[in-house]
Amino acid sequence: MLPLVALGAVFAGLIGFVATRAGDYGRTFDEPLQDAYGESVFKWYRTGGADLSFQDFPSYWYMPEHGVWWETVIAAFQHAFDSHWYTRSVLGGVIMILGVAAVAACGAELAGRWGALVAAVGMALYPRYTGAGFTNSKDVPLVALMAFAAWAILFAMRRWNGRLGWRLFDWVLVGVAIGLATSLRIVAVIWFPVLGAVWLGWWVRNFRGARAERTWAAALWRQAVAAVVVCVVAYGTMLATWPYLFLNPVHGLFDAYQVMSHYDWQGTVLYLGEDLQAATELPWHYLPVWFVIGSPLPTIVLCGLGLGFIVADLLRRRVDARLLVVVALPAITIATIVITRPTMLNGFRHTLYVAAFLVLLAAYAVVRTMRALHRHGRRAAFVAAAVVLVASQAEVLVSALRLHPYEYMYFSPVVGGYAGAHEDFETDYWFACQSPALEWLIAHHKEYSANPEPSVDAMQAAVWGLPENNFTSSDTPDFVVKSGRDMPAPEYRVIHTEEIQGVTLCRVAVRNG
Repeated sequence: MLPLVALGAVFAGLIGFVATRAGDYGRTFDEPLQDAYGESVFKWYRTGGADLSFQDFPSYWYMPEHGVWWETVIAAFQHAFDSHWYTRSVLGGVIMILGVAAVAACGAELAGRWGALVAAVGMALYPRYTGAGFTNSKDVPLVALMAFAAWAILFAMRRWNGRLGWRLFDWVLVGVAIGLATSLRIVAVIWFPVLGAVWLGWWVRNFRGARAERTWAAALWRQAVAAVVVCVVAYGTMLATWPYLFLNPVHGLFDAYQVMSHYDWQGTVLYLGEDLQAATELPWHYLPVWFVIGSPLPTIVLCGLGLGFIVADLLRRRVDARLLVVVALPAITIATIVITRPTMLNGFRHTLYVAAFLVLLAAYAVVRTMRALHRHGRRAAFVAAAVVLVASQAEVLVSALRLHPYEYMYFSPVVGGYAGAHEDFETDYWFACQSPALEWLIAHHKEYSANPEPSVDAMQAAVWGLPENNFTSSDTPDFVVKSGRDMPAPEYRVIHTEEIQGVTLCRVAVRNG
């Protein structure tokens, strides 16, 4: 009963957080584009496919190749409610909570009620997830969908020997989950090699016994039927939720994979103090290092302990096969990226879903350790371990509170937190600081200019909707807002800064004279 009560408290806290803080996060550089894309696809659905404006974006943005169903859901709600941007933020918070619920469901499959509780707490206290929920309409929903797909797979594996009708339901559920995830981000196709690896592992382990008992043909037939159902349902779900694929059903999925895996972006990213080309210069250790420095330290340490338990069980040939699914997805994801070297930017944002599986491995380690201590009557060690576990989350919670509303820039104490890492790694890559900076400018510009229609940078005017506040755009604007290391030109003087932990994120500057 206790873990269920505590789990309820976790979700009550998350709901309260969304209800009271959704308006704190402003608008990011990426949101207006995604918002417009979702609206254009919503028109495609509303007109029965007649309105093809979603194809009118500049070709070098490859917008149609991006999955869009969650953006379409947001657009539908925005039509139903008056507050356009606030509705978007709240829906981001809602799917963030659903992601925590999906991770908790996976934790329950692996380690019971306590596993659900520990997994939910670990995901809720993962700042780069919860802090991005209100503004990241791609990667945070992908975490939720990948966790939902994982739960569907774990659930189906548990009921593998059940009645045919229930098995068919389970396989359809897996197909829907994978289809929804893939039609959000193409990277979710990673589930197919993961399931292939699970299938191969089953045969390695069971082939001799199946051959001796003459059950190998029945097992192969059941697996083949399951694979067909999952693939057909997954692809059907993609066709229904992804207009680009619906219009290009034969080659669309492959084309989207090619475009997204080697995205034509020639910018640089800050990594280990150097500006490196995102498409060509990133070293093999880019992603593993980012997961270590961008994740809470307790998650990484406990994840390592969980892996140790699983390897030990594997050597003794008594491991739960469902745990191998949880290990296989992050392992295959990281291995694929290390080998293929796709375009990577914004830290590990595009593979944020891996964090859910790190949390699950950590939760498994916690529950298994505590149960072992309790079973062997080591009461003092049990209490000490519980105190250490709770205390270990203090740094995460304090860091998140100090970063608010920029939790998505969380760094581990391994690199000195945000203050220690901001000069060596990407931080505010979405210019989230520009939203409050421009709000300050809207409130105070009359103190620095008598112009009734002051000018700002054209891109900022378009992205943050400043014409609504009587601002105009210009190549030589009256005011500029610069982020990070980008300094205003000499003809401007700084009149306001946005700071976090003593570090300047944004500068508002006015043209001299």
